Amino acid sequence: MRPALLNHDDVVTSAVAAIVRAAPHLELVDLLARDARPVDLVLLDPAMAPDDEPAHLTRLLADPQVRKVAVLTSSFDPRTADEYFARGHAGYLSADLSAHDLVTALRAIGAGGRVLGPDDSPLQEWPGQVHGLTERESDVMTRLAAGHSNGEIATELDLSVSSVKSAIRAAYRTVGVESRARAVLWALTHGLTTLARTVVRPHRSSSGSQAIESHPREDPLSHDDSSH
Repeated sequence: MRPALLNHDDVVTSAVAAIVRAAPHLELVDLLARDARPVDLVLLDPAMAPDDEPAHLTRLLADPQVRKVAVLTSSFDPRTADEYFARGHAGYLSADLSAHDLVTALRAIGAGGRVLGPDDSPLQEWPGQVHGLTERESDVMTRLAAGHSNGEIATELDLSVSSVKSAIRAAYRTVGVESRARAVLWALTHGLTTLARTVVRPHRSSSGSQAIESHPREDPLSHDDSSH
């Protein structure tokens, strides 16, 4: 795997470069002086272009030599992770991850995962939880974003149409929107999509050393309707 770094912090750049170079089967690439082979993953610091980050991401993803882009930041805030995933990032990683956890996260991304790499940070049980949405409201908003009608949502979640409408109204109040179009826009920009992702979080092994777990996030559309 061939990752590259775009980071404004020299300390972070040096530390991450040392970790990558020491890891088997990882080859650090200079993004500006790369050869003809593609870069598997660009680790992008949003502070590199704070006022133009979405456009910067678009340019990177449009580069045929760049396969994936992930955030690596010293200002890690798990509440913003879903927004980055919605933009197309393959990972949202803390620059404070241990060497072992960082390498594990990079390999998970390389294997096709979408990775949230916190350092003992709280994780959402469902998309939008940190914004105050209940699980039912999250399920409904996810389906709104997918273009489903109220009747279709009711059938999928085994609810009455009246219950779906009540959940929609409650979700509107929670996220501060007043129309279906704005609710869909909010859902899409805050990660309430049908895409699955992998959560990577540190834990202690039986020997006391820190290890890491990867948990696939379930596609909301695959939930058992009988549970609602």
